[in-house]
Amino acid sequence: MMGLSGDEEEGDTSKPGPPRLALAPGTLLAPWQVYALILAAPAAGIGLILANKMLMNEMNFRFSGLLVALHFASNATVLTLLSWAGAFAHKAMPTYDRLLLGSMGALSIVLGTTSLKINSLGAFLATNMLTTPSTVLLRFLWEGKRYDLPVLGALSVVVAGVALHTINDKDLQAGWGLPVAFVSVICNAAYQVLQKMRQDSLGVNSAQLLQQISPVVAAGGAVVAAFEATGEGGFLAIHWSPLLVSALALTAVMAVTSNVAAGALIGVTSPVTFQVMGYVKACLLFLASLAWSYAMGGVESMPAWGSVVGVPLSLLGAVLYGRWVRG
Repeated sequence: MMGLSGDEEEGDTSKPGPPRLALAPGTLLAPWQVYALILAAPAAGIGLILANKMLMNEMNFRFSGLLVALHFASNATVLTLLSWAGAFAHKAMPTYDRLLLGSMGALSIVLGTTSLKINSLGAFLATNMLTTPSTVLLRFLWEGKRYDLPVLGALSVVVAGVALHTINDKDLQAGWGLPVAFVSVICNAAYQVLQKMRQDSLGVNSAQLLQQISPVVAAGGAVVAAFEATGEGGFLAIHWSPLLVSALALTAVMAVTSNVAAGALIGVTSPVTFQVMGYVKACLLFLASLAWSYAMGGVESMPAWGSVVGVPLSLLGAVLYGRWVRG
């Protein structure tokens, strides 16, 4: 998910009192608030993924378009309020760029949500690790960017881990799980590369960009939701229990919290810190996937050893990539 820019500098710590870090002009955070963000950012991301998984699998809510529309309408509302409050400066983007990034974002997130629904948490995590090598490949094809051998070696470890998991995950091999996961990864990588290119060319930070494209992503989700609405099994025909409505509201709150906390963490620390916390989140999600499997069916439902080893192997490759990559 996108967040605030990591370009803001540290605030003036020469004045008396505890050191404070700048989030945006006029906004200062004390160290304890920074530590709270370090805990909140991965916790919100993990909570969102687990809540979405529970919503789709346990409550049989399979409407990815409606979920995306709800989450990004909430994002747009909260980011607009934060902009009005002075957390970051509003900056308009050309309509073409808003539509391009918004459409790519909507497609990427709908596919990612669908992949989360039809695949296990472990498979979702393992295939998502392919986003990094896919991004490297697209940057080479589109920008001619080249990477050193250690970086390529780290990416090879990522691919090996995903391959090991895929070979041993029978659910991922069956049906649409693998194709949807791979298409989702390619779309997500393309979206990230385009986002980076537009940020550089337009001179906007990621909070400004997210505020501008969130309404477009929400509209894209609404278009998909229109096809999910009617007919037998459409969301207009299901029973909207208080529990279901509460669960949807919870995922919307988590989606906004994940974006704001992640962006704020980048703003007051650095992109490297955020990347490290992303690895921590991946580790915790992997443990959660094992706990989920055990809770759903006991020892018999636990994945094969090769599937289990594949995820941390991919994670190791991602950590090595973060260690060696430059730019």
